[in-house]
Amino acid sequence: TTGLDPNQIIEIRSLIKELAKEKTIILSTHILGEVSATCDRVIIINKGKIAGEGSPAELAKKAGARELIYVKIKGPREEVFGKLKAMENVVKAEIKDKESENVYGYEIEPRTGIDLRESLSMAVMNNGWSILEFNKKLVSLEDVFRELTK
Repeated sequence: TTGLDPNQIIEIRSLIKELAKEKTIILSTHILGEVSATCDRVIIINKGKIAGEGSPAELAKKAGARELIYVKIKGPREEVFGKLKAMENVVKAEIKDKESENVYGYEIEPRTGIDLRESLSMAVMNNGWSILEFNKKLVSLEDVFRELTK
């Protein structure tokens, strides 16, 4: 899709998906954003051998991808960071960025299989802080590729 305008890219992706309903389509590319947008099954080949195969989500699991949460909180940095690190089921917490005074972005890694959203929201509310942004950070196919081919 290099060289196509955004509308043409959407048309090509739609065409490939439509054809894939009745036929097997083999797409060979290093543009992993296209793979993520187009394919439901991926095979990663490294040095002539299959390094990984499956859906993008299955490949992420095989590559040992971990779930991460990004949260932007308005509150005193050291207090917030201390509370996040001390939370039950938090494996790791990092300060990622600063938006303004007392507004920081944090990346949190929960223990595998644990949903921290409710307890994290409650901790922020109970301390009188505010959540300004809350996202589950998705592992990209590029990250999976790098992990499987190193």
